Amino acid sequence: MVLKVDQPSVVSCSGRLHSPGLRQRLSDGSASLQKQVRLFCYHELPDWCKGNEYILRHYRADWPLTRTILSVFEVHNETLNIWTHLLGFILFAWLTYIAVLEHPGFASTSSGAQSIVTTQQAYNLPPDLSTDLPGPFPGLFSHSSVPRWPLFVFLWGAMVCLLTSASCHWFCCHCQTTNSIVWKLDYLAIAGLVCTSFFPPVYYAFMCEPVWRNMYLSAIVILSLATGVISLFPKFNHPTYQPLRAGVFSGMALSGIVPCLHKAAFLHPEPIAYFTTAAELAMGFVYLIGAVVYATKVPEKWLPGRFDIIGHSHQILHVLVVVGACIHYNTAWAYVTWREQSSCVPK
Repeated sequence: MVLKVDQPSVVSCSGRLHSPGLRQRLSDGSASLQKQVRLFCYHELPDWCKGNEYILRHYRADWPLTRTILSVFEVHNETLNIWTHLLGFILFAWLTYIAVLEHPGFASTSSGAQSIVTTQQAYNLPPDLSTDLPGPFPGLFSHSSVPRWPLFVFLWGAMVCLLTSASCHWFCCHCQTTNSIVWKLDYLAIAGLVCTSFFPPVYYAFMCEPVWRNMYLSAIVILSLATGVISLFPKFNHPTYQPLRAGVFSGMALSGIVPCLHKAAFLHPEPIAYFTTAAELAMGFVYLIGAVVYATKVPEKWLPGRFDIIGHSHQILHVLVVVGACIHYNTAWAYVTWREQSSCVPK
């Protein structure tokens, strides 16, 4: 006998099944019922599914692949984790498309992009960075020698991280093997985002100082590779090490303080130094809040079961990651705009 379930059943924390006729089918003793497409409580989960003891209900576990794919349109405790970063990926794919249009090599397509938004509305840049320059990204239509690849490196890192994260939360319930693989990919993608985020500020700030530029970029690449290797160890994904995970990735991000302060001193008294430093501190603050919330499991730790569907710490982290990435995108364009107007030729 094959069990066909149109909608996932919900199990209360008392263990009772709530689905019409399902209890009767269970009494038949069919082996096919051993893997039910239903939502579970935390205490019912296999160990490989457990991660946050303060989220009590609405778990998927050991679901068939087809039902796992369709679950993106259903309500469970991973729904918002999936959609916050899936929509974030779509946003950054669109921003990448706009960045391609704004590339000097695509100047002929600029008229369509210019109608999207005005410079001051989109980026609120200091006046001296946007005076008499056309389009939403001032100065980007001039055929200058300023490379754009650092900006696209960051955009690529953001898109990969957001899509990987969404996919991880989407498919982690399928089976233990899939769960182990997708979480490792998620950690690698986070390390990748942190690494690629360094490229625009470091490259453009030290574009005329190749020694410092190459030293900082090499350091973050090495640190990211080391973090990636550490994240591949099975214990790294254990719930016990959640604060350690938050600390490792926060430490990577905080290492950016050194080139940030160096840049502020090096470019003083250029207005770009103050604008970008303030923006980078704001981005760091947003990421740090997310890391603290994730590590402490707040607010669900205060009211277990209240935030199972919406409002738990991982969802807050996801939203803050997108916000921080958007701040960084804005800052990266400010660097490009400034370099377009400077006389420095990259070495």
